[in-house]
Amino acid sequence: HCPVAKTDNYLNVLGEAKDDDKPIKLKLRISTIVPSPEPTTVSVAHGRIHFDVLPDTNSFFVLWIQNNKDEETLFRLPPEERAPYTSATQMLHHSSFQRLFKDQVVSSDPEALLHITNVVLVFTDVVGSTNLYASLGDGPALHLVRQHYKVLFAAFTRHGRVVKTIGDAVMASFSSGRHAIEACAESLYNVPKACKLPDGSSLEIRIGIHCGSAVVVPLNGVNDYFGQTVNISARVEAAAKASECYITEAVLADPDAKAAYEDIIAGKNKSSQKFEATPEKQLILKGVKGPVRAQGIRVRRRTSEHGLVSHLILERQDTIQF
Repeated sequence: HCPVAKTDNYLNVLGEAKDDDKPIKLKLRISTIVPSPEPTTVSVAHGRIHFDVLPDTNSFFVLWIQNNKDEETLFRLPPEERAPYTSATQMLHHSSFQRLFKDQVVSSDPEALLHITNVVLVFTDVVGSTNLYASLGDGPALHLVRQHYKVLFAAFTRHGRVVKTIGDAVMASFSSGRHAIEACAESLYNVPKACKLPDGSSLEIRIGIHCGSAVVVPLNGVNDYFGQTVNISARVEAAAKASECYITEAVLADPDAKAAYEDIIAGKNKSSQKFEATPEKQLILKGVKGPVRAQGIRVRRRTSEHGLVSHLILERQDTIQF
């Protein structure tokens, strides 16, 4: 099945394989099966099959295997499995695409630019990185930064993709606001736990999430993004404080993303991590016309041994210029 062209090809297995049956070898060239306008069916005697799938095009495909079903189900992908269309954003973030085609980039031809209608972008940065390098030295500081990369990459690549690193910062993208928010909450909580400084304190990060249209461009061998959405995302991150994530109004306009945000604040997320909401803010960002409204999540701080809490929660709306 090709989720882009919506074309189907079928393999009809006529019987059970016996112990002495040798594997049937099937060589499938994607260039010959994906573009087929009409469904084709190949019948084999039994189900012990050796597939040689040759992805000789840039086409994306799914190998769909079903048990015995009624004919309508067996020879048609169930309606609930068929999206009305597959967007470029969904394609770029699909785990199979990342595994099979991660080294392929879009065309650099100005006449063939890939315009994305909506992508969720995430920027992160290490808080106090300059002091970190000055106090620890380059080697130990770099080791700590690499450790924080492992935490971020694990969270971001589950449902998204890491676009690039920029110094200590990470840029990632997602096809949904929910996945971005959940990954960022996981990162905010796990980075301080996994990355400890010699004095016992923790490495902390700040995060910004924004969504909108962008142009996909090939840069340094990866599919990068260009446009005002990228600029706003980076500046939203820079406005956040330690262990805080700002999420713009554009992201939270999606009901599913808003539900994910509320679940995290309420402690309903599956890892039962504790977060608190920060007040809605109007961010005045350089190069952006008008304020950008954002809400935040912050790791709920434990009380220190002196009975003090490291962060105070503001009870009013703030306007921040950055």
